[in-house]
Amino acid sequence: MAQVRTYTPKEGYTVIVRRGRDDIKLLEMGILRLAAGGTYRSTTEGDEMAIVLLGGLANIQAGEARFEGAGGRANVFGGRATAAYVPAGSRFKIEAVSAVEAALVRAPGEPGNPPALILPERVKVTPQAQGTGAVEEHLVLGPEFPARRLFVSETHAPGGTWAHYPPHKHDQTAPSEEAALEEVDFFRFDPPGGFALQRLYGPGGAPGDTLVLGDDTIVKIPHGYHPIAVPPAWRMYCLAVLAGDERTWALRHDPDHRWPPGPAPA
Repeated sequence: MAQVRTYTPKEGYTVIVRRGRDDIKLLEMGILRLAAGGTYRSTTEGDEMAIVLLGGLANIQAGEARFEGAGGRANVFGGRATAAYVPAGSRFKIEAVSAVEAALVRAPGEPGNPPALILPERVKVTPQAQGTGAVEEHLVLGPEFPARRLFVSETHAPGGTWAHYPPHKHDQTAPSEEAALEEVDFFRFDPPGGFALQRLYGPGGAPGDTLVLGDDTIVKIPHGYHPIAVPPAWRMYCLAVLAGDERTWALRHDPDHRWPPGPAPA
C-alpha cells in the first residue's frame, strides 16, 4: 500500500521522490542542503514548486521576484515555516545566507501565477487536542492559495499523541466529502533518534501496513487511512505534501474511529 525509504543527509540536492513510481503520479520531492555562501540554480519547467525552508536563512530568486532573508528558524522544530511558491516555467535560485536545508516539492502546474513568499505569520495553525498533548497542523499552502495542484502542511506532535487522527483518507473524488490527493510525508524527531508508528489501511479495516517512522523517513501514500502514534519522550515533525487535480482540501474520516468518541451525528 505504502512505499517507504530513508533519506541520508548530504550536501547539494537529493531527489527523494520521483513521479511515476509507487502509484505517485503527480508529486516530486527533493532535499537541498547548502553551506553558507552556497548557491543552487534550476528551473521548474512544467511544474509548480514550493521551496519549504526547513532551517537556515536564504535569498530566493523566482523569475523576476527576489525574496531577501527568507527563513530563519534553526530547524523544523524552531517555529512556523517560511516557503516560496515558484510557478511553472520559471527559473529560480537559492542563495544560502547561513547553512540552509530546504525541501523542494513540485507537481504539474500552469504558467501565469506570480511567485510568492509565504511568511510564518501567513501559516495557519490548527491545534488538535489528542492524547496527552496538543498536535498542531501548520497549513503552509492551503486551498485558498492560488496554486494549481500543490498543498503543503507541517504537523508538530508532542510525545504521547496521535497525528493525522482521527484516521482520514483522500484517495477518491466525492464532491464536498473527499478529494483525490496523493501524499508524501517526511519525518524528523526531537531529540534525534526517536520513532513513531503509522498504520495504513483501507475502508472497513482492510489489512494494510504498519510502519516504523524514524528520522528522515519518507512515506508515499497513494491511498488509504494513515494515522500515526507518537510515543512519549520525542517530538515528531511531519512535512506532508499533497497534490490533486482539484483544488479541494476534503478529507474523509474513518467512521469507526470518530474523535471525540460517541454516537454518529443524527
